[in-house]
Amino acid sequence: MPEERDLISVNYVSPLVLRKELENLMDNEGVGVLESPDIIKEKQVIFWNMAWYFQRLNLPTHLTDHIYGNYADEERSKDFDGQVHVSTSWDLDRPIDDDHIPLYVLWNVPAHEHQDATIDEKSWTPRSVVQSVVANIKVNDIADPFGCLFEERNRQKLINPNIQWSIYREMLFLSLMACGSDNINIDSFDREYKRTYRYLHRDGNSGTYPLTNEDHPLPTRAMWCRRAFKPPTLQPRLPPSRYFLSQGLISED
Repeated sequence: MPEERDLISVNYVSPLVLRKELENLMDNEGVGVLESPDIIKEKQVIFWNMAWYFQRLNLPTHLTDHIYGNYADEERSKDFDGQVHVSTSWDLDRPIDDDHIPLYVLWNVPAHEHQDATIDEKSWTPRSVVQSVVANIKVNDIADPFGCLFEERNRQKLINPNIQWSIYREMLFLSLMACGSDNINIDSFDREYKRTYRYLHRDGNSGTYPLTNEDHPLPTRAMWCRRAFKPPTLQPRLPPSRYFLSQGLISED
């Protein structure tokens, strides 16, 4: 898993909103405000959105100098260049609660810790299920993982009737994490998922798989939006340490 030394998250703003905020900032504080390294911390939303747009358009900018000045130190100064990655992100702000651990998060848990934790943490999806989904995705099979995840969600609902999670979201995120985003064609994934979803809703199959709104395929307008703004990345994550502490798998130190 890639090491993340500093992780900064800000809201994404549209180009029109960013332009208005930038104009207001320069009207109030002068054009020189963009030359000050303080902008990176005092105006985080504006700064990081500007950095994102410059990167997306492949335009030169002095903004990276501010990043270096604020976050490089003596220990990292030699290898800091090239270590900053700016991207839009899926799922970064969603908390991991006690009801359900996302499958792509479980994928990063070492096998022995995952297996031991599932002894008491019944809301965890068994590693065998996670591995089965990944194995089928690797051979371009969406139908079998669909049924597998549907049954797993039903199992978890018997323990906690209020639990909710999306088969689409879980399958896509796990595919991206386990197979690598470079190896997953999201448009093809969406087409296959939509075909499977429609099949399960015809000829009485909806009774076998009573799906929820969260399982619905991505709307066409959302697909076009994703193409216009580049597919977001999925950041590596691990479950909170409390899950491991309860099993004695790691020390509190």
